[in-house]
Amino acid sequence: MARSRNDAWTGVSLVFGLLSLPYHFLLGLIIGLTAPVAAIAAAAAGVRLLTGRMPFLSQSRDAEGEPYLTLNLVPPAEVGDRLAAQKKAIGDDLGRMKAEIQAILAEAQSAEEPEVGQG
Repeated sequence: MARSRNDAWTGVSLVFGLLSLPYHFLLGLIIGLTAPVAAIAAAAAGVRLLTGRMPFLSQSRDAEGEPYLTLNLVPPAEVGDRLAAQKKAIGDDLGRMKAEIQAILAEAQSAEEPEVGQG
């Protein structure tokens, strides 16, 4: 009788172990995604608390035209303006990339059409 209980317990533990895999995967995924964001937010809040200014990343170019990032401490009133300027710059860059991709696709389709007509 004790042996059948041990066999049953082994089966239950095996099923529990298999069912816990998706749970632990999702838990690790959620923690892995939220922990870095929370750490960055805590660091920004700490800098804000200690200095009264907000840390803000901005992209600049050196004399040779190479881009680099700088971390500036800006007053909270300027953050909205700087964020809007960066949002516009990113939107412009994305628009240029979209136009280039569409031009490449149009060129590829026009090059493909004569081959289809000949075949």
